[in-house]
Amino acid sequence: MTTPQEHQVDVPDSRKKRSWRIRFSLLSMILLITVVALSISHWQMSEQLAQMKVRTEQLSDSLGIPPVSDPTKVTAIGVPLMVDDAWEWHLVIPEGKEYDLYVAFTHVPGEGLPENPIHVESITNGEVRINLSIEKQEMTGPIAVVQGKYVLPPQGATTMLYHGMSPREASWLKNFAGEKRNIARGSSTTGRENLKWYRTRNEGLIKDPEFVATLFDPDDVIVLRRTRVFPMKEEGDKTEPKTCAGMMVWLVPKVAEDQAADR
Repeated sequence: MTTPQEHQVDVPDSRKKRSWRIRFSLLSMILLITVVALSISHWQMSEQLAQMKVRTEQLSDSLGIPPVSDPTKVTAIGVPLMVDDAWEWHLVIPEGKEYDLYVAFTHVPGEGLPENPIHVESITNGEVRINLSIEKQEMTGPIAVVQGKYVLPPQGATTMLYHGMSPREASWLKNFAGEKRNIARGSSTTGRENLKWYRTRNEGLIKDPEFVATLFDPDDVIVLRRTRVFPMKEEGDKTEPKTCAGMMVWLVPKVAEDQAADR
């Protein structure tokens, strides 16, 4: 006895192909929509990140925070301030390095370091903001105030030096010609026709509106500011004295005890 064969319905090939094409088209559409959505999302995120990067750079510039391109070197920048008779610097000091901060207000040489500097403080690795301001007091005379604040690791601002300036130390303030380099200024003496000219020379990390960061080798002396004010016999005279009144701020790397013993 033969068993009846099950009836099978043959589906035409055209219907099979059509059904497969429909499924493939729907799948392709879903994949395409997903890819487009992800692409748009990625583009939007990239645009937001780019805008955030630009904004961060703008904020860093406005705050005077220099970008660090080489962590093995000292990165420094002169921070622009909106007040007179004040200067500020932001320094990024490499790990394991330590410096002595010095200032001088008299006998400022054209090159090299003053012979009798004022030691302010020792500065260790991290990010530190140094501010020097001169407060003009009518009764006691000008006062130089040096303050420091560690940005990283964060610490509160501390007054590192509060120095009463003598009339000789403050003499350059009366003849300071401003931040620009090589500015001559003339002043007439009461009851006389002759002029007394002064020339100001400013070097170091000047208040730079372009926020130019400067790199220093960790073993170098870092001059943050050198201001020299000296008289001129006549307009156009460029003769500079060996030392004169002014202001100088600089950092000297500390030498390890074993290295000092070897020297």
